Amino acid sequence: MKKFNAITISLLSLSLLGACSNSNSNDKSSSSSIKSEKKATSSKAASSSVSPTSSKEELKTVISMPMNKENYQNLENGLLEAAKVDDIHDHSATMQGKLNKFNAKANNILKKKISKKDLHKEKKFLTSSDYQKFKEYSNNLDDYLSALYDYAVKYQSNTPVINDDKTSQSTKDDYQKELDQFKSKFDNAKEKWSNSYDSIMNS
Repeated sequence: MKKFNAITISLLSLSLLGACSNSNSNDKSSSSSIKSEKKATSSKAASSSVSPTSSKEELKTVISMPMNKENYQNLENGLLEAAKVDDIHDHSATMQGKLNKFNAKANNILKKKISKKDLHKEKKFLTSSDYQKFKEYSNNLDDYLSALYDYAVKYQSNTPVINDDKTSQSTKDDYQKELDQFKSKFDNAKEKWSNSYDSIMNS
């Protein structure tokens, strides 16, 4: 009888320990769930607390500072001008310096993209709708700058070959066709970005 009681007590103890363990697990799960809900609620509240007027002004500010449309155009003009360096036929002492200048300008273009960090930083200052517009604008700007970079690099490498009298006509045609494709992609990306910029600034 004593042996039976000891076994019964032992089983009861194990059962209680299991119940406590499940209770602790459920408490942790519940606590984690509550934290997630609070975080989501807080994020939604922050967005909904932004007035449409202040959000619109913030959106206009963030896409035009520190660079507005004219500034981007100046960078584009400077890069395409620098891309005219002919590293095939120009054997002057200044040629390498010109090429280095072009490469520096090309790499600088890519640095003008909006980082994910800066994109996310604006979330608390914009309504959900304006934040979506900012994300779309950021994508359009990225596409424009990438297409500009690609076109400038292709222009710099292909143009000297196209202008070379020793280049066969078929080769010239191939190089020109390739360059035209990059130019078309660039023109489309620029137009899309420009329309996105104007749409926000004129709203």
